[in-house]
Amino acid sequence: MERKGSTRLRRVFPALVVACMVVLGFGVNAAAAAPTLPQRLTDQLANCKDMRAVAQTSGERTWADRCSALAQRAIDAWYAANPQPSSSPSVSPSGSPSASPSLSPSASPSLSPSASPSSSPSASPSPSPSPSPTNPPPPTGITNCLAQLDVCGYPTAENTGVQEGIALTTSSGDLYLGTAGMVLQNRQHTGCIYVTASNVTIRNVRLFMADRCFYGLSTYDVPSGGITTVENTEVMCNYAHGSALAGPGFRVSRAYLSGCENGFEINGNSQISDSWIAGSEVGNSNAHGDDIQSQGGNNVVIRHNTFAGLNPITASIITNPTQNSHWLVELNFMRAGAYTLYCPEDPAQGDFVVRNNRFYPYKSLAGVKLYEAGDRNAPAYGQTDACAGDSRITWTGNYDEYLRVVPAGGLN
Repeated sequence: MERKGSTRLRRVFPALVVACMVVLGFGVNAAAAAPTLPQRLTDQLANCKDMRAVAQTSGERTWADRCSALAQRAIDAWYAANPQPSSSPSVSPSGSPSASPSLSPSASPSLSPSASPSSSPSASPSPSPSPSPTNPPPPTGITNCLAQLDVCGYPTAENTGVQEGIALTTSSGDLYLGTAGMVLQNRQHTGCIYVTASNVTIRNVRLFMADRCFYGLSTYDVPSGGITTVENTEVMCNYAHGSALAGPGFRVSRAYLSGCENGFEINGNSQISDSWIAGSEVGNSNAHGDDIQSQGGNNVVIRHNTFAGLNPITASIITNPTQNSHWLVELNFMRAGAYTLYCPEDPAQGDFVVRNNRFYPYKSLAGVKLYEAGDRNAPAYGQTDACAGDSRITWTGNYDEYLRVVPAGGLN
């Protein structure tokens, strides 16, 4: 989907831009073109990847990465508007987390701390259900929010990611942010970013995650208790591999994540809000894509996000059966997955709160299983797993696109 920086892309990739215009209906007869469009976009994505494989310079690699990202967005947009039957998604959660990549300081480019002041890190998020939420629940009288996310008050692809009008400086390689309090901003980077210091701020950054990277942006090497603030940032992958953002101590707002196996691999003391998050299994038969996965971590807030992954993926959110407590999941739009939300089976250390979220239906009003009818937004087996029957899980105010109340066991 074309969103930003379209002028140069039209010159470099005219066929791809025309295809995106078909998807978005910009003066092109989308209905007439629709039968051949998915194959055209898929072929274009393959061409972009071929270009990447033979690229000789950093500029050529950057253009190839942009080409792939644009093609993937167009494919996602077409399938969102034209649900198709697909194979059943896997139901097993991703395996144990891989070890953090080895960091080679000798390969890291030098960065000086930015002169602009770092925003003060917020205190650890409190997932207690008592405070009033930042955003009010979406209007309860509106059905079919998927077709009008902005009307319902949910984040969209257009109001997340790098802000319009920001000039970006380009760079590539392994980028290490190792000075406490530094700010990385207004950057377009191809490669990986590793945060190794506390209180780093990243804003208005567009990251094309290199195929060799397992994480796009990692905080696994931040000192214990350190906070990393991420604002208006985009992370995009060429195919379903790795995680766009991974680690503990995140404060993320207005992020746009697309094309990676997982949008987030989130750990403790983290908060994600106002973001557009899409995990993927497309292009990698071994992927178990999740918009958000967590192998362990307490004190997490997931508030007011749009979960944009399409089946086949495993979940919008999948938690560890025994390693996640003190979570607050509220005001989100969730869809797809084998099950859309996997609650912990044993939140041994305390509460897990799920409230005021909107779930895409498992069945239509007529009782038809939507996924089996070819709707890739619908879960394959149900809306929730392991969310019912435990007093430590608080479940309230959740409903679906038809405004039916969704119970803890799912409206299955």
